[in-house]
Amino acid sequence: TTPDPDELHRRLRVLADNGMEHVFLEVSSQALDQDRISGLRIELAAFTQLGRDHLDYHGDSAAYGGAKKRLFVEHRPEAAVINVDDPFGSELAENFSGAVLRVACEGVNPADLSLRRVRPCAEGLRLELAEGASRFRIASRLYGCFNGANVALACGLLRALGIDSGDAARALSNCPAPPGRMEHFGGGALPDAFVDYAHTPDALGAVLGELRARKPHRLWCVMGCGGERDAGKRAEMGRVAGALANELFITSDNPRGENPREIAEQILAGASGRAVLELDRSRAIRAALHAARPGDIVLVAGKGHEAFQISGGRVLPFSDASVVREALASYPGAAR
Repeated sequence: TTPDPDELHRRLRVLADNGMEHVFLEVSSQALDQDRISGLRIELAAFTQLGRDHLDYHGDSAAYGGAKKRLFVEHRPEAAVINVDDPFGSELAENFSGAVLRVACEGVNPADLSLRRVRPCAEGLRLELAEGASRFRIASRLYGCFNGANVALACGLLRALGIDSGDAARALSNCPAPPGRMEHFGGGALPDAFVDYAHTPDALGAVLGELRARKPHRLWCVMGCGGERDAGKRAEMGRVAGALANELFITSDNPRGENPREIAEQILAGASGRAVLELDRSRAIRAALHAARPGDIVLVAGKGHEAFQISGGRVLPFSDASVVREALASYPGAAR
């Protein structure tokens, strides 16, 4: 998340002293609400979309959206890059006082930059964007057609900084995929496995929908929900996973001070009871991968890049990616 002001300014000082001239910073809604970026001059701000997240903190979607809006209203960036196919984004663009580069991530509304086509491939995505009468292509290493919107927004940021569209396309084509975001393992004589940070109903639905479109023999999902965070989404997460996955394992995901079984049962209620409950996350991942067959896809959702599990007041080392690698290495018939 966004660091506290003291830590944030310390890090920025180190970057500036080492010759860095631009910093791309993710600013969370909590950070905006808590004034963590006070004292920063924002040159350029970007908005992707508004979904359901952090309602345990904000209380409702209106307050969540209001916190996001503060970046564009109170911090007065010189310019903004906004997805105008999102209704909240469209309103932001209309009311923003500075220069706006409008991006149509679904190709619906008039925009300066439009995502015209997204096609999945073995290496990631092939995208075509339109800027006026010009067309240019990007070969992204990101998996998931929903990531087309993220690539389009990133391209919009580069264009707003004055970078030529061809140079922007080349830079984004050469950009490696971040860990824990549709991170792929296995395949061939092994099941395909993906590790992703999806921890909201919208995100989980998007990832599972993307994986279903790949037409696996069976689609497996291993997921949980965080403790002491937005309990209202748990049944909905179960409903989404139960509707889109053929096989579902419900497990622990940073239960913190809550009872992991109670969290899992709330998820299970939304899944209409059609799931395996295995609270040991390592065991759940291994069980799903060892039960899957080549041609199946196993999604391990919720933790993504995280290297820890928070349980009972302790922060324990844990990595979904590491467990997936180990499980595939011990898969029956795997090359040793």
